[in-house]
Amino acid sequence: MRRRQGERRESKKRVPRFKHEGGGVMYWGCVTWHGPGPLVPIEGSLEGKTYGDILRDYIPQVKQHMLTPSPYIIEDRPNVHKTDYVLGIKKSLALRSLELPPNSPDLNILENVWSLWKDKVSKRHPRTLNQLREVGLQEWQNITANEIRVYISSMSSRIQAVICNNGEHTKY
Repeated sequence: MRRRQGERRESKKRVPRFKHEGGGVMYWGCVTWHGPGPLVPIEGSLEGKTYGDILRDYIPQVKQHMLTPSPYIIEDRPNVHKTDYVLGIKKSLALRSLELPPNSPDLNILENVWSLWKDKVSKRHPRTLNQLREVGLQEWQNITANEIRVYISSMSSRIQAVICNNGEHTKY
């Protein structure tokens, strides 16, 4: 029902608003052909030092799991990925970067994995920030290698679709 002119400020016509403390959790995660890698909750904003420390602390176990001395890391080029500190960490870890154009979810399978993960987390209805952290970590581990492989296996089709659409949005 719409208000008539002049009714806007009448208290009986106002709908109360409830503010929610909100908040959220940001994560760094990686996936491989073998399944999900580590998922790392990040407090606050992601800065170069934090990102470099995450790579330093978690990539060695990913490399060991993948049985490769120098894996590729796919990044979409935010500034934190290019700091001197991060570049030094990448060099020391023998990480090779496959840089995607900014805002290119069609080529970044991790975007699809994030979407899958968010759907799984959402179905659990976490109510607090602590529940969100806990459920997020649990559901990350519930992602299967086969779910990830579907996205990895679609890469040639994704690349072809991007080429056919002259770099514009595709179904992926």
